[in-house]
Amino acid sequence: MASFLQERDKYDMVVEEVQAYRDNLDCSEPECSFSSLDVGIDEEIHSSLGVGIFSIEPLVIQFQPVDSIYAKIWYAETQEAEDYLNALPEVNPSAYTMYEMEEQWFLVRLDWN
Repeated sequence: MASFLQERDKYDMVVEEVQAYRDNLDCSEPECSFSSLDVGIDEEIHSSLGVGIFSIEPLVIQFQPVDSIYAKIWYAETQEAEDYLNALPEVNPSAYTMYEMEEQWFLVRLDWN
């Protein structure tokens, strides 16, 4: 969470770059796909935030900052994207918990209980 707050501008920039890349591809076709590496995000930011794309439609971006191996930050563009996140096997109350940090942003962390 601290990493998210300290680096918030970088997180927002990554989301904007991924959205712009997707929109320029006209990804309305089911076969449309790309990875976070295709977007051209600054290599240092890409690496330090651990950027990955779970889904393009709905857009779900995962961040796994290098300062935490037990927590991930997920961005869900729409309610459909949030529903997609809730259906992931990682969101299992016996293993991981998901907290909404703010609208569209979620913290997923290993539950030690």
